[in-house]
Amino acid sequence: MSISRHSAIRRGPAILEFSWRTKSGTQWTTHTYRVRTQGDVVFTPETRTFDIPSSELGTIDRRASEKLATCTFTPVGVVDADGISILWPHLAKWPGQSLFGARDVTLCVWPVAGADASSNDNSFIIMENVAVTKMPSITLSPTKTAIGQVEVRGILSDDHIWGCDTHWHMTDESAPTLAALDPASIITAPATLAWGGWDNIRTKDGVTIEFDMETQDEEEDEAGIYDITLVDLKARAHFTPVAGWDMDDLYDRLHNQDDLYRGGRVFRADVTATSKEPGGLIVNLYGCSLLTMPMTYGATSPRLGELTLEGLRGTGNAIAAITLATAQTASPRSTSAATPGDGEGGGDGEGDGEGTGT
Repeated sequence: MSISRHSAIRRGPAILEFSWRTKSGTQWTTHTYRVRTQGDVVFTPETRTFDIPSSELGTIDRRASEKLATCTFTPVGVVDADGISILWPHLAKWPGQSLFGARDVTLCVWPVAGADASSNDNSFIIMENVAVTKMPSITLSPTKTAIGQVEVRGILSDDHIWGCDTHWHMTDESAPTLAALDPASIITAPATLAWGGWDNIRTKDGVTIEFDMETQDEEEDEAGIYDITLVDLKARAHFTPVAGWDMDDLYDRLHNQDDLYRGGRVFRADVTATSKEPGGLIVNLYGCSLLTMPMTYGATSPRLGELTLEGLRGTGNAIAAITLATAQTASPRSTSAATPGDGEGGGDGEGDGEGTGT
């Protein structure tokens, strides 16, 4: 039996569109933010089940206990102020707070080729109520893009009962109208790195900031999972210094000026990593302590390995602060760097950004 390459295999990239509504007086406004990705967008629906047993026949039926959906993706590397609030929304959340907040945020997986005329294999997927459950890492380096993988989970829409479209659904949709992606808006640049009084840290391959989230599903007997709350949040900085460090100073920080005792407070100071290009990111981690300081003694290996610093909550009870780098600093590209391009509706973002409508 022959197979048609035109109809049998469905492929193609997609963009992601976050949307939400706000109200001012009696006027509702719809906001959107689009994300282009480095690689594949992976959408994974899941139906959790439980078995109905019988002593005569064993399992005789299977019933639904939960509907879930997960979407993972890695942004192409463009970000603006709205993107910061979308991708890193939990920096100031306390344990026990909802990841979803007061408004439903919808996520659409939108194939750039549009829906197929004869089938739903390339359909527009709508996740009705989503929250970021894995905030992306940030890497500031001239040889790496800045943003790591994001995980988004979708659950039952707020104040809804189960139905075919209250978790996620598919629909036909034409191809999105996309603004051109300006490659110059993808920032790859070194960072100025400081930790307490240790300024101008030079690194082997940049600095990476990671966020470790622990969450808990909240369930109700009829609705199932109706919320996801934060249990704990940690932020860590990883880098390998190659210049500008003093071993005695690091030793003092690890031993808290030779005054560290069991049960005593360890050395704490803020870490600040600032991209040397406008349009890049500035990351502040509060109250960071040195966790590991591997040292290698050999003919070809540098003395210090990768340092790991972990922060605590600081300004505004946040674990970190992320803003855009705007001022030009010493950098080979400082005369030609471009800020992220304008997008649909006049916003900035992944080539598209935020648009508004009614």
